[in-house]
Amino acid sequence: MMSAFVVAIVLLALVESRVAVNTNVRYHPAPATVYVTVRIDPRDEDRWLDVAAEGTTHRQATGRQLEGAGSARIRQIRFNELPAGCYEFVAEIRQRDEDGPVVARAVSAPLSVYGVEIEGDPCA
Repeated sequence: MMSAFVVAIVLLALVESRVAVNTNVRYHPAPATVYVTVRIDPRDEDRWLDVAAEGTTHRQATGRQLEGAGSARIRQIRFNELPAGCYEFVAEIRQRDEDGPVVARAVSAPLSVYGVEIEGDPCA
């Protein structure tokens, strides 16, 4: 039973390593314009990239079509006017189209967008 659990974790790690997402800052004043860098290891079946800013009170998302193995390895995504809150950025690679199954997923470290409506670090 334990070996099946270890195999599942290893397979999940292999899937997760196909995509990475990060920002160049940890704190930003509101309203924030945040640039997110997404790195993918493109494969033939990759057809869609979803990137979302998942906040405590706000969510923004965007999608980009991929060209399979010929897709760009690095993409820069801009999120505008993010209000104060704690955000994680999520990148998902999908097969077929925006409704296809997720084949790889990554989550960034938290980003604090601070403003007068939130005192202190919103991610603390």
